[in-house]
Amino acid sequence: MLRRSVLIRTGSIAFATLLGLLPMAAPAFAARPAVSIRAHVHEVVVGHSFTLSGALAPARAGITVQRQVFRANAWQNTGTAATTRSGTFTMVVTAPSSPERLKLRVQARVAGTIATSGVVFVKTVLRLKSVVPRGAIRIDNSSAGRSTPKPVAARSRKPTPKPTSTPTPKATPSPTVTDAVTVTDTRTDTTTATDTATGMETVTITAAGPGKRILGIDISAWQHPKSTLLPNGAPIDFNMAYKNGVRFVIIKASDGRDNGHNSAAVWYAQDRSAAQAAGLYTGFYHYAYFPQTTVKATIIADAQAQADKAIWRLAAVGGYNSMDLPYALDVEEWCLATNDNGACMSRVTKANATLWVKTWLQRVTDKTGRRPFVYSNASFLENFLTRDTALRAYPLWIAHAGLKPGDASQFPGMKSAGTCFIPAWTLSTCQPQWSVWQYGIETNEAKYGIPGGNVDVDVFSGSTSDLLALTLGAWQPAAGDFLPFNETTTMTVSALNYSLTTTPMTFTVDVHRITGGPVVSGTVAFQLLATSAGVPPTPAQISAISQTVRRTASGTWTVSISGLPAGTWAAQVAFHDTSGVHAPSASPFVFTLIDPNPPVADTSTATDTATLTGTLDTLTATTTP
Repeated sequence: MLRRSVLIRTGSIAFATLLGLLPMAAPAFAARPAVSIRAHVHEVVVGHSFTLSGALAPARAGITVQRQVFRANAWQNTGTAATTRSGTFTMVVTAPSSPERLKLRVQARVAGTIATSGVVFVKTVLRLKSVVPRGAIRIDNSSAGRSTPKPVAARSRKPTPKPTSTPTPKATPSPTVTDAVTVTDTRTDTTTATDTATGMETVTITAAGPGKRILGIDISAWQHPKSTLLPNGAPIDFNMAYKNGVRFVIIKASDGRDNGHNSAAVWYAQDRSAAQAAGLYTGFYHYAYFPQTTVKATIIADAQAQADKAIWRLAAVGGYNSMDLPYALDVEEWCLATNDNGACMSRVTKANATLWVKTWLQRVTDKTGRRPFVYSNASFLENFLTRDTALRAYPLWIAHAGLKPGDASQFPGMKSAGTCFIPAWTLSTCQPQWSVWQYGIETNEAKYGIPGGNVDVDVFSGSTSDLLALTLGAWQPAAGDFLPFNETTTMTVSALNYSLTTTPMTFTVDVHRITGGPVVSGTVAFQLLATSAGVPPTPAQISAISQTVRRTASGTWTVSISGLPAGTWAAQVAFHDTSGVHAPSASPFVFTLIDPNPPVADTSTATDTATLTGTLDTLTATTTP
C-alpha cells in the first residue's frame, strides 16, 4: 500500500502497497495478471530524469515490463524493466529534449497473457514553475456550496467502550451517533444545519465517490515529492482535494522499520492539521512487519512494540480529536527472510500472523479506546490470516483494484470466476464486511492537490452517520504515553558461535528498554577493538571484515561476521538509535579465532659464498647457494 514502499513499500498508501495487490501463496490462488504504473513527478525539466514504478499482481519475479509512449497515434516501445520477487519494478526515464506531454503506460506478458496498465502523464517543461513554500497553504472556507463541518468536539459524545477479549462479531456495521447530534444523509454536500424538531445539529457529508459513496484518499511521503527548492517535499493542497469531492484522508504515521518510521514523521502531523482545516476527516496508519521467529512470546512482544510506535505518534499530536478516524494497521508483508537474490526463503504462517495482528489491535484498542482499522488486500486476508471471529470486531479497510465501486454487481474480494476470497470478514453473501475500499489509483493527482506522484483512492461503505460514528471516543495521552528520549537500554549477546577463520562468526543480539520490552528503533554493529595485548587492529584488518546484520524482531538482530583475522581479540557489539528514543549500549567480549591452514614457515637455510679472482682492476664474483 501502502509502502512504495517503498516501494515501494519500503513503503509506498501511497501506502507502498501498490494497489494493495500481494503475491498469492500458491499458483492455485492466481488471478488474471494485472500491472500498474505510477509517475513520481507530474512535471520534469527537459532532458532530466524521472522515475516510473509499479507492480505486477499476482507477483512474479523476473517478468519483463515494457514501457510504452503514445506518439504519432500509436504506442511505441521505449524501454523495459524486470519485476522483483514482490512483483514491483522501477524505471528511470530521461525526458525528451523538447517540451511535450508524455502519455505513458506499461505492458507485461505472463504465461501468454498480456497485462496492460492504465495511463500516466508527465509534462516536460523548459523550467519548473515556482512552488508554494512549505507551510504557505491558504485556507479558504468561502467556496461556493461548501461549509466546513463544525468540530464535533463541541458535541457531547460518549467514548466507545473497549471490547472484551472475545468481542461479539457483528453481521453488519450498525454504528449509532448519540447525544447532541442528529445525523441525516442526503448525500448532497457537507453541510451543518439545525433540526427543527429536536433543535440538534444535523450533518451531511458529500458522497462524490463511485456509487455515490463518500470519497477518500490515502497518502504517505510518496505524495510529497522532493526537489532542490523543497528538500523535505512539497505540501499537499487539501483545499483542492475538498473542492473535488474528497472528504477523508488516511495518512501514514508510523512504520515497523526505522527508515519508513522516520520518513513518516516529516509530514504526518502537518498533513493532519492542514487536512482538518480544509474540512477533511483524517486517520493514521501503521505499516507492519512480522518478526522472523516462531516463538509466541517474541511475536507478542514485537506486536506490542510496533503498537507502541503508533501510540507514540498519536500521542505526539495530542491524541484523537473530533475529526479523527481510528488508527489503521497496514498488514501485507508476508515474507520473513530473503536470500541474496531477493527470493523469499520463509513466510509467516497463518497462526503467527493472526496472533501478531490481534495483539497489535488489542494493545491500540486498550490504550486509545477505539478499535483500529485492519488494512490489507483480499488475497492476504484469506491466505495469511485465520478466520478468527475476533477480527470481525475491527473495521476492515480492503484493497482491491480493477473493480468498479459504482457497479452494484462488483465488490472487493470478488474473484473473476464469480467466487470470492474468504477472510474472517466475509458474510454469507460472499461479500466482505468492509468499511473502506481502496479501489485504485488516481493518475490525475493534481485534481486532489497532490504535488507529484499518483494517489490511492478509497470509498467509504456507509452513510454520514456511519462515518461520524468512527470519530466517537476521545483519547488524551498521559505523560507516559509520549515517545521517550534517550531511554536506558540493556543488551544481551547470545548464541555466539566461532572457532575458525574460514567460517563466519554468528551471534544473536537482544536490546531491551528499561521496561523490559524490546527497543522499537535503532540497530547494532560489531566493532573489533584490539588484540589481547591491547594492540589495535590495522586499517587493512578492519576493511577485510564483512558483517551482515538482520533484524528478526523488534529489539532482536542476528549478526554474521566474516573476514576476521586469526588471533585472540577484544570486540564489542554496539547499539545505537539515530532517532534519540533509546540510549546507546554495548556488550564487550573476547574471542579467539584459529586459522586452520596457517602459512608454513621456511626452515631451510641458504649460504652464499663468493670467490673473487683477478686483479684489482678485474673482479669476478661467483655466488654459490
